[in-house]
Amino acid sequence: MVLFIHQQPFYFPMKNQIRLSVFLCIALLTLSAVNTTAQKSSFDLISYSPPPGWTNMIQNDALVLKSPEKNDGFFCLITVYKTTASLGNINSDFSKAWNEIAVDRLKIEEKPSMENPESDNGWISLSGTAPVVLSGTSSVSMLTVLSDNSRTMSILVITNDQKYKDDIEAFYNNLELADPGIKSTTSSEQPLGYSGAGAMSDYIFTLPPEWKKEENANEIVLRGPDNTSVISILPFIQSSGDLDKDMNTVFWQVFSGWSQDEWNNTEHISTKGISPDGWSYFKDEMAIAKTDGDKKYTAYGFVFLAQLGNKDAMIVGSYQNKSDLLNETDHVDWQLLFHSLGFKGFKSTISPQLPKDILGSWVTGSYSGIVTYTFAPNGHFSSGSAFSTSTQVSDYSVMEKTTSFVGDGTYAVKGNILSENFSKTGKTVNSTARVFYQKQYGDWQKRLGLLSTSVVDGTLYEVTLAFQDDKK
Repeated sequence: MVLFIHQQPFYFPMKNQIRLSVFLCIALLTLSAVNTTAQKSSFDLISYSPPPGWTNMIQNDALVLKSPEKNDGFFCLITVYKTTASLGNINSDFSKAWNEIAVDRLKIEEKPSMENPESDNGWISLSGTAPVVLSGTSSVSMLTVLSDNSRTMSILVITNDQKYKDDIEAFYNNLELADPGIKSTTSSEQPLGYSGAGAMSDYIFTLPPEWKKEENANEIVLRGPDNTSVISILPFIQSSGDLDKDMNTVFWQVFSGWSQDEWNNTEHISTKGISPDGWSYFKDEMAIAKTDGDKKYTAYGFVFLAQLGNKDAMIVGSYQNKSDLLNETDHVDWQLLFHSLGFKGFKSTISPQLPKDILGSWVTGSYSGIVTYTFAPNGHFSSGSAFSTSTQVSDYSVMEKTTSFVGDGTYAVKGNILSENFSKTGKTVNSTARVFYQKQYGDWQKRLGLLSTSVVDGTLYEVTLAFQDDKK
């Protein structure tokens, strides 16, 4: 049903063409065969040779190569950022890298001029260029993102003169990525990282409280205690290596005969990310409708895909009303299933991402209350919350009272468990955490979900915070 490009990384000497625009000059850089005689250094997944006379250093988990310092005002910088988990396709990986590197760090406002994506031995590359002002000097930036739908790596070039074309070309010509020995993206062999059969017996999960399970040869059906929420766990399907593409293919196959509810079209929520175990996922949910004669039926439906090598695990669900248990804004039944989800035969090929993903500032709230968190790289955090109450004192006046709380301490992440140790009270609060990207009304937004137990009534709830520095 779906074509496959698997997520397990391959490594190759770069051979594609990348265009670098320097002011009005275009220099085509043909990345040719690797010069195997050059002396190489290593960084993360790459072997490289600095251009003659260039300096190189490690700064903030990135490799920085700098052209020789002269008094002519010209310069060139090449920065290679460490490998991170892919969002599942090259366009999403480029968009994320561009926003984090070009927009957030370099304050580039202009949209990049894009090249067409190129592929070689399982890796896809995508490049974009845009003007940038660095230390008061007008320059040009080129960001190249490599992705195999499991890992992604970014290379940033900034220069203010075309004379560095040969040095940049030499760097790319000598760039090598280590080969793990996997043959090709069209191989029918199971890729590293997943050795399961792709059967329903490979699913590992825990039922949410009071849910019932029914199992047959074709699916596992979970029914909620509200008698309207239903989840079906289905056999694996072949993966194209692009979860967005797979979702577009299978969603309306699952909900055949239905269409998006035109009277409720804002209820379309897409979620994607990397699980703590290392597999990519994509969940698409929307209000759907169908007609039968003069009758109209409405519901909410979702499809969840998890990419495991050349297979996609598929879970689908439906519920009738926004108050039902599968509406994850008001209930945590889906979150409980998601956090318990695993797959036999799967072993992550990437390092845990959650400790890095939670870094930064997060916020959630409304006009009556707000919650903030900041997680620092040194293992310390700060948090704050405030809420307001209003009391009418006359027909013409209202008294508003604001109450605030602050806290700080140290934190640790193990798997998907976030432990906060508060300095003042000495208490430890454990939450089940997930960092994901979500889109409902516009662009993708970075989110942090903290699933905890209420100290008031002992019920489970999830606080969802937005990445405060997110400008998307």
